[in-house]
Amino acid sequence: MPYSITDQGFLDALEKCAKEAHPRKAEIEGWFAKGGKYEKEYALADIFDALFLGNIKVGLEHEEGYYEDPVFIALEIFADLSSIEVLGERRIR
Repeated sequence: MPYSITDQGFLDALEKCAKEAHPRKAEIEGWFAKGGKYEKEYALADIFDALFLGNIKVGLEHEEGYYEDPVFIALEIFADLSSIEVLGERRIR
């Protein structure tokens, strides 16, 4: 992966993703609902949880206030992207 959590390009990409995802919140929640196409894709759910600062129902949650430090947003997403890459979760690429 060419980015780090401090790379401005990575941070800009996260911001862009969040802006594009927010209008689709209900649709995204459906992806992770029981029987949804990504119901068991926890790394992907965690990415959306971070993009929505925990304000989305995707089957997991962090403690209240977790995303108050913006570093945790980048850390979570970077870790989840790395997990997807390492584990070869081709279904969600």
